[in-house]
Amino acid sequence: MRLIVLLFAVMTGFFTTAQKYTFVTYSTEEGLPQSQVTAFEQDSLGYLWVGTLGGLARFNGEEFVTYSTKDGMVNNRVTALKLINGTMFVGHDGGVSTILNDSVSSFFFPGSFKSNNVSDIISFKGEVYVCSNGGGLFLLKNGKLTSIDLIDEDSKRIRAALVSDDRLYLATRAGILFTNDGKRFNKDKRFPSYSYSDIAHRSGLVYFMTFTEGLVTWNMNNNRIQSVDSDLFPYSVFGGLADKGGTLWMNTLHGVLSYDHKSRTVSLINNASGLPVDMISCVFEDRDGNLWIGSQGKGMFRFSGSMFTY
Repeated sequence: MRLIVLLFAVMTGFFTTAQKYTFVTYSTEEGLPQSQVTAFEQDSLGYLWVGTLGGLARFNGEEFVTYSTKDGMVNNRVTALKLINGTMFVGHDGGVSTILNDSVSSFFFPGSFKSNNVSDIISFKGEVYVCSNGGGLFLLKNGKLTSIDLIDEDSKRIRAALVSDDRLYLATRAGILFTNDGKRFNKDKRFPSYSYSDIAHRSGLVYFMTFTEGLVTWNMNNNRIQSVDSDLFPYSVFGGLADKGGTLWMNTLHGVLSYDHKSRTVSLINNASGLPVDMISCVFEDRDGNLWIGSQGKGMFRFSGSMFTY
């Protein structure tokens, strides 16, 4: 079922904290399994999948269907979501669950890696790779998660992954790593050795986000790499996405930052401008152009700009 289409007037404009914005809030009162939202994904039928620290939910725009350990998931702490070839991959603390046609399967990290949380899941050359923040990279194959050797301990803190030009890139605490075969990894010396927090990309432009060092942009059309001064970003950036209009939305513990690449302008949406809470975990854009924001304790919000149009 498709989500209710919500068009909003301004999506890529400049925001100031003096202007008020409207948000539609969904929390446990509406059926969300838990109020700390950590991840979003959308399936081929238009359902929005919502990961929380208390379970997983599938949302049709009006009601939630929940999944938990009672259905066979690894645990109820969801840290990442990714749809790959029709299967919903759910990252947890300790492993990965898969959901296909409402059938749930579970795969656990081996041995000493059981306490690590999944940060990203990606398909590369027909294989599924699972990134963890502290345990490194794993290959999910033949019903098992197998660890893959990386450069050093810092490179095992993987925050996000990207596939481009037949290469797999990993954003880590040690910098950007790449591989051509999924086995041998090297540091990409084109990019600064920052501690990276996430990757976002849209229309050939890749944003490598850092916690405190600003942005690194990579224009894949002309192979130009630029650094964006950290002075533009008043708060630590933990993740983000690039929307269809070209705006980069970043989640912080002080609200949502929007960045316009052409003007290099950063604006803030926070509680003073109508955001229900400032501590934000994730941002997601669905296929209809709706912006969804996951919070740490207040559920999830649908951003509708400054007015509603149904």
